[in-house]
Amino acid sequence: MSDDPTLLPPPSYTRERADAVLGEAFRRFAEYVKGARIPGHFVEFGTFRGYTARWMATLMAELGLAGELWLYDSFEGLPEHASDVDRTSYEIAQHKVWRPGSMKLESGIETRIEASLSSVLGGGRVRVVKGFFDRTLPERSPPGPIALAHVDCDLYASARCVLDHLFSRGLLQDGGVLVCDDWNCNRANPRLGERRALAEALEAHPRWEAEPWFSYGWHGQAFFLHDREAHR
Repeated sequence: MSDDPTLLPPPSYTRERADAVLGEAFRRFAEYVKGARIPGHFVEFGTFRGYTARWMATLMAELGLAGELWLYDSFEGLPEHASDVDRTSYEIAQHKVWRPGSMKLESGIETRIEASLSSVLGGGRVRVVKGFFDRTLPERSPPGPIALAHVDCDLYASARCVLDHLFSRGLLQDGGVLVCDDWNCNRANPRLGERRALAEALEAHPRWEAEPWFSYGWHGQAFFLHDREAHR
């Protein structure tokens, strides 16, 4: 087995299936960013071992996309459940799979991820930010503009924290791509998880709208972001 953690597929995927499903999805994201001439960074919230981050680094290099790759994760597993929305969700209350500390990784993995992806993208363009989102984002926010935001936060509270930060800090742009990896978790219930987080974030920031683009696998959904104040 390779010592490179970014080559390992996400849980529930084989490498072959992950390459087919996630590889194709991220290629579509990156080719759109290039074709539509969307400037900016690729940013991921919930990196785990770095498999999807590797796809982003590879495609940014292959397609000659400028910008940096920013990766956020605690690497300590999921945080304590701070919201009743999460505590009563299917994944926690019934299936008991998103427990605090779930998906905790070995010490120092963030350094290995950064080294691996830097060898792919080069130029000092990979930034790995370790810590829980509510603590790291105020201190080390990704610079704008963002071309692609990949939200793989699992929890409602984490996703809402990330989305509110992105919308309120002016980091997003008209035509940018927002990807919600856990969109169909919690039985795709709109009152739970990332579905509720995005709906509430858009309501709180009415300047923005999210147009569904395409779904991938059983779980993910991509959106085009539109700025209502652009081209009025």
